[in-house]
Amino acid sequence: MNVLSKLRRLLSLRKYTERSIKYDADGFNVYFDGVLAKSVRWDEVLEIVAFKQDLFSFDSICFGFRCDDSGVYESVGEHEVNFDNFSRLVVARFPGFQTDWYATVVQPPFVENWTTVWQAACIKNAEQGDRANG
Repeated sequence: MNVLSKLRRLLSLRKYTERSIKYDADGFNVYFDGVLAKSVRWDEVLEIVAFKQDLFSFDSICFGFRCDDSGVYESVGEHEVNFDNFSRLVVARFPGFQTDWYATVVQPPFVENWTTVWQAACIKNAEQGDRANG
């Protein structure tokens, strides 16, 4: 991504005056200026990744939630209101969540550091079976 592309991306993020996360027992919603942008149900989550977005002059720590086999991750980041409380909830809600995820993702700066921090048991079991058969 070149400098001009990064600058355009950064400026496009600023057009939203507020990005917020609201969550409950069923899942979470992300809102841009009070308008629902995405929803994720906790029971549909197959994998959670943590990574950094390079936003030109700073990084944003993010989670990505994969809910199907499409390879699409619904991402939320520290630029959303309530992210700190949300991140603590996510770590507590998913047993086996990688506890040192933040230290793994935060350094070095301006590097994505894509890290799988949680996977559903069915995915873990399939991967372990692949390793045993490989």
